[in-house]
Amino acid sequence: MDQIIINADDLGLSSSVNRAIVTLLQQDVINSATLMANMPGFEEAVQLVHEKNLVQQIGIHLVLTNGEPVGKMANTKDYFFNGKARLRDKFKRNPFHISAADRAFVYQEFAAQIEKLQARGIPISHLDSHHHVHEYFGITRILVQLARKYQVPAIRILNNLESGSSFPKRLYRNFVNRYLRKEGLQFSNQFGDRNDFLKWISGIQKLPAGEKIEIMVHPDFNEGGQIIDRVGKKEYDFAFAAELMRRPPDSISSYK
Repeated sequence: MDQIIINADDLGLSSSVNRAIVTLLQQDVINSATLMANMPGFEEAVQLVHEKNLVQQIGIHLVLTNGEPVGKMANTKDYFFNGKARLRDKFKRNPFHISAADRAFVYQEFAAQIEKLQARGIPISHLDSHHHVHEYFGITRILVQLARKYQVPAIRILNNLESGSSFPKRLYRNFVNRYLRKEGLQFSNQFGDRNDFLKWISGIQKLPAGEKIEIMVHPDFNEGGQIIDRVGKKEYDFAFAAELMRRPPDSISSYK
């Protein structure tokens, strides 16, 4: 179904995540995944997507919070590659501002990650980011520059399906999403995780005509060997996704 994109984040994180994502792609339970260039499972993930002929379904999951930087630029700031809390504390107070030094570091680091994928034959379907770091507008603008330079056609929008967000957060996210739309780079019209999508779909009669909806998932194997999607502290199976991918978009009642 072209109208629904079920994207698996964190390809390359580990061998178990790689196997879970590739299995779901082969079974057509999901139809997209984004690859992390700086994680231990990167080389295995590249080998798998080439072996299984899945490279056209792979984007990049840009990382600033975990692992080691790919680029050669010296990193002297403790809010990069030291967990999401430090980076959030740095940029949340003023998401529109990024210093010249930080801008240079982020640009060069993300460029190095993109080039690493392209050098291994991954054409990169779209850009998104680990821990949603491009939610900060100073970083969003860098992604737009990089998308232009490396001819990547789209960037993930910010979550606009989440229920219960505050009015200022919704206003801010709408601003960023309008910017991506104006630049012609929005990957979808709607975006959220499985719970966001299910709550949103329960309140409408049919999928908006011509619009694309991206659902974010995080596949891995649980202790029982079952592939699950981790949403916060909860685990869900992929029966919902498998059913969704089989149904035509006008069969809205089957999603509720």
